[in-house]
Amino acid sequence: MTDMNAFLKAHQEDFIHIKKPVKLDHIGALVAQADDTILFDRIEGFPGFRMIDLLFVNRKAQARVLGCEPKEVVKRLAEVMQEGPKPLKEVDGGPCQEKVFTGDDVDLTALPVVRHTELDPYPYATCFAVHVDPETKQYNAMFPRSGVLNRKEMVTSFVTPTANRILAKYRSAGKPMPQAIVIGTHPAWELAACYSHPHHAWWELELF
Repeated sequence: MTDMNAFLKAHQEDFIHIKKPVKLDHIGALVAQADDTILFDRIEGFPGFRMIDLLFVNRKAQARVLGCEPKEVVKRLAEVMQEGPKPLKEVDGGPCQEKVFTGDDVDLTALPVVRHTELDPYPYATCFAVHVDPETKQYNAMFPRSGVLNRKEMVTSFVTPTANRILAKYRSAGKPMPQAIVIGTHPAWELAACYSHPHHAWWELELF
């Protein structure tokens, strides 16, 4: 079970499952009232999209991600940490590149990104971002808010010291910093991207 679709299929009976159409503007309020992982099958104005939230909201939800019982979450997480990182295999292409949009075809507003409360200045995705250090060539992951400003612009909150150090290197070199914003992967990727214990010579996603 290595992708989000497989994860959803395996646990479809375990979520709060909203099957009727829901307006995008209503999702934030519905999520705020939920006490477990919540899945929206149909979003008005965004055919073909589903949305899931609260993947780590409680021990039961965390156990689904780790493939264990709720009472075993801490033990299982410790086992994963003890196994440690493993080298990644880089490939050309992948399912995430089945459709590629560039130039005038880019339209971020075509994605169902939620404005979570009326106080939010823009809709934002809670996903993870990946950067590459220009000197070491190591990758770094962080878990920021990524807000949609318009069709072609997003803003990411740089919330970790490592990401800010990498950004400073690009700035000092007078170069823009490439960034991948990752949405819709298996939640174990998010768990790995949140890992913040001091580590040397490996990056968070190798833990996945």
